[in-house]
Amino acid sequence: MAGLIAGYCWRGALPVGGLLAGAVVSVMMAGAAVAAECRTFNIQHRTSNVLTCCSLLLLAAGVALAGMARYEMERGRLAEWDALALPAREARLVVEVSRVFVPKPGQDWVSGMGRVVGTEAHLRDVTGQRVYFSMARAWPGVESEWAPTPGERLRVLGVLTPLPKHPDTMAEGASPFDGYLADSGVNFRFTRGLVEERVTEAGWYQRWLEGMRGRFSRTLGAGLETERGRALAGLYRAMVLGQKHELEAAGGEGRKELFLQSGTMHLFAISGLHVGVIALAIDCLLGVARVPSAWRFLAGAGLLWLYVAITGASPSAVRAWVMAVFLMGAWRLRLPGGSLAALTASAVMVLLIRPLELFTASFQLSYGIVAALLLLSVPLQEALSARWRLFAWLPAAALAWWQRAFSGMWRFVLGLGCMGLAATLVSMVAGPMFFGLFTPLAFLANLVLVPLAGLVLTAGFMSLSLGLLPGLEWASVVFNRAAGVVLWFMEAVARWEAALPGAFFAAEFRPAWAGPALLGGLLAVLALGYERKWPAGWRGVAAPVGFVALVLVLWMRFTTLPAS
Repeated sequence: MAGLIAGYCWRGALPVGGLLAGAVVSVMMAGAAVAAECRTFNIQHRTSNVLTCCSLLLLAAGVALAGMARYEMERGRLAEWDALALPAREARLVVEVSRVFVPKPGQDWVSGMGRVVGTEAHLRDVTGQRVYFSMARAWPGVESEWAPTPGERLRVLGVLTPLPKHPDTMAEGASPFDGYLADSGVNFRFTRGLVEERVTEAGWYQRWLEGMRGRFSRTLGAGLETERGRALAGLYRAMVLGQKHELEAAGGEGRKELFLQSGTMHLFAISGLHVGVIALAIDCLLGVARVPSAWRFLAGAGLLWLYVAITGASPSAVRAWVMAVFLMGAWRLRLPGGSLAALTASAVMVLLIRPLELFTASFQLSYGIVAALLLLSVPLQEALSARWRLFAWLPAAALAWWQRAFSGMWRFVLGLGCMGLAATLVSMVAGPMFFGLFTPLAFLANLVLVPLAGLVLTAGFMSLSLGLLPGLEWASVVFNRAAGVVLWFMEAVARWEAALPGAFFAAEFRPAWAGPALLGGLLAVLALGYERKWPAGWRGVAAPVGFVALVLVLWMRFTTLPAS
């Protein structure tokens, strides 16, 4: 990870060959130090300790050099384009579509990401580059509502513009989206595109996913055909299928800003919450079917992947799936290590496959929040439940049914409070860094809306599952209308919270590097507290809360003054 960060911070081009050679030499020297340590261990203990330190330092240096080389290889910057600062130009490219940003209704263009697989002779060096594209939805022989499918190859005429390695997103008039593209390894924008022909169609699997996506969207709209119902159906699809363009459909204008200002926009990105609820629902169904444990794990992972793929397989959803698979594997297969080990293993696997994910907001938010839940929320809830146990004077076996019910509800409330505290600590640092918003009252909204979102996701899962079975469409309607009532209440709570004085302020960290450094510092404080059992005492809350308060006072700056 240190090597990836060093490669990211390095402004010029990195010599990949030299870095890899240095990594190999460092690892070989570490191996030689280990061999020497084995020979001297029983002779001179002090010498053995020195050799141990040397071997660890050399190994760390080798891994860091390899990480820097991997970063440079993943970015794939073209030295000639960087050195000469080549301008934008007209180009005819063959683009293989990898991701599509679903257009809004009535929008006459569509955008997404892809890879260049064919060019004209004078642009041969662009082959293999990742590009962000935007192109007209209408082209000869195709209707105006067309949108590309991942896996398609299209020949497109457009304008190719190089992106800087590190766009200055803080400059006046700069687009934060350029920073997102650079962090995703995209080096070019390909805009004003006109599709000339479809070179290759998408495979059968991608076409099947596209068909299921449309079917799921129709299923979630069943029973919500009124004007108000269509607005709620858009909210429903946005939450269950991650179709955020549906937020403002059917008279829902301003919803995106509403949920950003209330600090609850994360409910509409397919991530850990969504994948976790769906994984639990799938596991319950497989349990009812009495599927054996090992097969239950494999079937659950496969069905969960289908959900992720049908929703578009966004990077955050894929990461959440990897995290869920590791957690399910540790639980179902009784593997050693527990939740923290599974979380760490999933992060390592994601970074081995897609190292540039480390620099994206969704990676830092998803792993940051889950790590905070495991490091602070879980042990704090256990400590508070033991300290503030209801009916503590009675043995557990002697409790009546109503006493057990009250105790369960009390533990649930404590759990919600601890989860809200952990998530709020991370979001207070991440909000100004990623969204330019400081939302001090988001804790209130999340305390109510996160459990309700779990109910909506469960209803959505049941609706989609029953909608696949002939003759049970009426059951989908029942679940959809129940979810609509919950969504109406959730929107009302978000509006109430966003309307409170001081609910949100425009803010940012200055300097810009302070945000990522402070988020890492918060996780380090939580890890230190977890290792030293702080959550069992007052320091478990005081240390991270004090750290966040200090961070906000020293480095956060309001970009507009709050209304008096």
